[in-house]
Amino acid sequence: MNEPTPSPGFLSSRAWFPSPHTRRPWFVLAALMLSGCNGSDDTGAPTTDSDTETTGDVGIDIVGFSLSDIVPTVATVTWTTDEPATGHIEYGQTSSHGSVTATETEPGTEHETVLLGLKAGMQYHFQAVAETTAGTIRSQDQVLTTGPLSSELLSFTQQGTPFDGYYMVPVIGSVFSPVIIDGDGDVVWYYFDESGDLVFRSSIAEDGSAVLYNKISSTDRVDDGAIVRVSMDGTQVSEIKTPGMSFDFVELEDGSFGYISLDVRDYQGHGYWGDAIREVSPDGTIRTVWSAWDSFTPTKEDLKQNYWTHANALDYDPDAGVYYVSLFFMGCIVCVDRETGELLWTIGGGDANDFTFEPEESAFVGQHQFQFFDDRLLVFDNYSYTDWNGSAVLEYVLDMDDMTATLDWTYVQQDNVNVYALGDVHRLEDGSTFIAWATAGQLERLDAQGQSSWSLSVQVGGGLAYGSFYDTLYN
Repeated sequence: MNEPTPSPGFLSSRAWFPSPHTRRPWFVLAALMLSGCNGSDDTGAPTTDSDTETTGDVGIDIVGFSLSDIVPTVATVTWTTDEPATGHIEYGQTSSHGSVTATETEPGTEHETVLLGLKAGMQYHFQAVAETTAGTIRSQDQVLTTGPLSSELLSFTQQGTPFDGYYMVPVIGSVFSPVIIDGDGDVVWYYFDESGDLVFRSSIAEDGSAVLYNKISSTDRVDDGAIVRVSMDGTQVSEIKTPGMSFDFVELEDGSFGYISLDVRDYQGHGYWGDAIREVSPDGTIRTVWSAWDSFTPTKEDLKQNYWTHANALDYDPDAGVYYVSLFFMGCIVCVDRETGELLWTIGGGDANDFTFEPEESAFVGQHQFQFFDDRLLVFDNYSYTDWNGSAVLEYVLDMDDMTATLDWTYVQQDNVNVYALGDVHRLEDGSTFIAWATAGQLERLDAQGQSSWSLSVQVGGGLAYGSFYDTLYN
């Protein structure tokens, strides 16, 4: 098989998740040396006095607001209307506001609205707005001040032109912390996971009410693992168990989750680690969709490593009903039918490859995250085939009739950044591209012409895992 050649010090499965007697990579060691940090120590802003405005016979009353003790950049506003109504909150750093929450879907007289995307230590104006039989009614403008970020949170340095939107990503430091960063490079949401486990993927839940992230056990990868759900104010935390949880997961439209799971089997008298795609339903029921063991036969070369597939990235296409999963040590990405578990095709991976790369030498060799869109494939390639000594983003045009993958675009940083683990890339609808140079601790935005327009660097010692871009924090 066309197995990628590890660079010196590359993290094998034993290094990624070693025994207590094995030397650990810097960010795994850091995650286990917890500092016992919590969120902001602030108790939140005090509740304000009632402030009522009426239009005709209908009044609107802001009862009060509070800041989260755990996420001091999140505020909850409580307000009432004299008759059942749907409404929202307008807010911003001036009385002109500029931001708006999602409008409620069900009418009521008692309302509670969470304000998101607030910067730390800043003053914000806000106003309740409701639609009633008397028309649109508005409360008086009020003011709150957010709390400071925790001193345990790693700092960021931003350069370039700010953008509209938000990027969510787990930060790797002394503790794993999913964060949301705005286009100015400011942290507007964060949560510390103090379990000592590894966090490589975070996202906003489909219903918009919580953040999701995976926990990969640092002590028992085969039997442990979970997907964690944290409410936006950080006060409600729940877990759904996902034994064997590995690098990535996706939330599905039916409320279940698909995730990469270790699949350990006895082969030729020895237990080897492979990978499977598994799903867990809301009630905790787990089913196996597909296993690499059922589609591939490991070679002697594969079995030189105890973990012969090393699945490291997962995506799901709800329209086609298929999963895509990257098998790093095999140098390929596979497409699997969700319902039948059939392996539909493989791109990359030597003898397993169903595609012809043009030019022949342009095949990726050390892929992590990827994105299929339109007739294209975008890949973060840690060990690029190219002559430069660094990681790269590769873009291919796919012809599914002729089964060809033609290299159309490449991007590498001027400093030839070498990302030895993880790595992420996203193409947005406006043509811009987000790249997470993971272990280098850098996030970069390219404009539609492929030119670097914005970058963010984590302080020395920090890294970035798998992230997601959002136009808004409200669905």
